[in-house]
Amino acid sequence: MYVKYLFTFCLILILTSLFITCNSHSESPTSCMENPDAEGKLIVIVGEKIDITEVENPVEGLSLPYSKYIANYKILQKICGDYEKQNITFTAFDHYGFPAFGNNKQALLFLNKYKNDDTIYHVRYQYFPLYLTKDGRWASSYQYQEYSDETNVKPEKIEFAEEVSYSIEGMTRTTTQSRYPEPFYKIDKINKKAIAVWGNYVPELFQLKKDGVLKGRGYYGKTDPIISKNEIELENIEPIKLSKTDSLQLIKTLFSLLTAIKTNDSSGIKKMSFDSIICSVCEGMPQNYYENNFESINMFIDSANINFKKGGLWDIIQQNKFKIFATKYPERKPTSFSLGEKEKLVLYSIDIFKNKHSFIFVKVDNRFRLYAMESF
Repeated sequence: MYVKYLFTFCLILILTSLFITCNSHSESPTSCMENPDAEGKLIVIVGEKIDITEVENPVEGLSLPYSKYIANYKILQKICGDYEKQNITFTAFDHYGFPAFGNNKQALLFLNKYKNDDTIYHVRYQYFPLYLTKDGRWASSYQYQEYSDETNVKPEKIEFAEEVSYSIEGMTRTTTQSRYPEPFYKIDKINKKAIAVWGNYVPELFQLKKDGVLKGRGYYGKTDPIISKNEIELENIEPIKLSKTDSLQLIKTLFSLLTAIKTNDSSGIKKMSFDSIICSVCEGMPQNYYENNFESINMFIDSANINFKKGGLWDIIQQNKFKIFATKYPERKPTSFSLGEKEKLVLYSIDIFKNKHSFIFVKVDNRFRLYAMESF
């Protein structure tokens, strides 16, 4: 009888152990649960900077003015991804010089590993600066450009272990209110700084990227394919004639959009746009080649004002030389918005600077919304 009970007890222990092991394995952050059609696999970490070194870019024949960096980080916490070492080395490309994530000692980093490539790459420009909180967690301050209509994440009050603040010296009142709005920040006019009061912890920060840029770049959900000029020529496109009313409304929408960009009116831009658009200026303003990538509208907002200035686009726009046309694309089924059963996608384009830059709109509910800014 004793042997029987001992056997039963041991069997229970073994089954319990197996259950715990399996359950633990299922919750192990080995996968970031990306879109299976994504080009690579994500590695998301809380990292602490060891060093970042600029190296010569061996790639020739490219006109994009980017710099190449090798970054070494200590992994404080692995959020997800197939990587088991304590330190990680990755490559970062940046059009603006030294990568911004390196300005903080700790950061939430989004990395990518492609098939048949041992190199780990930084997902360009995607990170959050991190700061310890009083309860020992990592969090980042409120960043207005990360909250879109596509996310349910809301900022919350954070008690940081030490003051997290940003200089507002030399900023206009409008710029300060746009970048560091109250009550998310406390504005210290005497010391000319914005003190962080609200923000999010790491799980919510990751979700913001999932709902925003990472979704726009194809890591999560389904996105519109980026169609090249040659592929467009093969489609069954149909030019259509614009009415005078549509032409006037289209120009009015464009100038409203440009005003919102120039004044850093992020909410105004979002009202006139989709949550993700094809964006040429998000990777800088090169002379010969543009990466017309599908990006979140927040990425466009962050990049447009700066790059319009750098590329001299404001001066070109002020010449008021536009070419307007509309084309119908029967075969394209956008995911940015829904079409009726018999509707066909109609793109309304405004070309400037000898067709080099195009602002492309879609008419939804009798108003125009930004669908793309493409450059060639």
